[in-house]
Amino acid sequence: MLKLIKIAVLGLVLAQPVGGPSLAQDDLSSDQIVDALTPKEGPNRGLKVKPGDKAEAPSISMRVQFAYDSDELENEAILTLRALGAALRDSRLKEYRFQIIGHTDAKGSDAYNLELSQRRAASVVEHLVFFHSVDRGRLMAIGKGESEPINASDPEAAENRRVEIINIGS
Repeated sequence: MLKLIKIAVLGLVLAQPVGGPSLAQDDLSSDQIVDALTPKEGPNRGLKVKPGDKAEAPSISMRVQFAYDSDELENEAILTLRALGAALRDSRLKEYRFQIIGHTDAKGSDAYNLELSQRRAASVVEHLVFFHSVDRGRLMAIGKGESEPINASDPEAAENRRVEIINIGS
């Protein structure tokens, strides 16, 4: 409960505009996220993505910062998730559901990293539901651990610690 209160207070503080525009760590706007997650004209127009069919689905990979060895969101992550929350509420994406997939680097055991990635994906889902009013039924948290590094040549690289969002259709 204390963790939820801490997240709520932090979210309220960060939701207030201060000075100039705040950009998320990857400088992605909600429009850029909507564009990446919107099915393009062509064979996937009806978008019915099956497990293992990930290459066909619109997706985006985002660096979401967590406290070390934790599922607690860092301040930069909250800014990143602000843009994602706005994108998922956008009318162009309202009819779709999404997988929120957590990935880790290769530090630690396979089993531990899988569990950590699942907790992190669930933390992102909870944040989107609680702070951005995204319908929980549209989001599915999945952990992949260290099994799908974005930088396979350096499994311990920071870019392997990320959250991937995949449009899985309506």
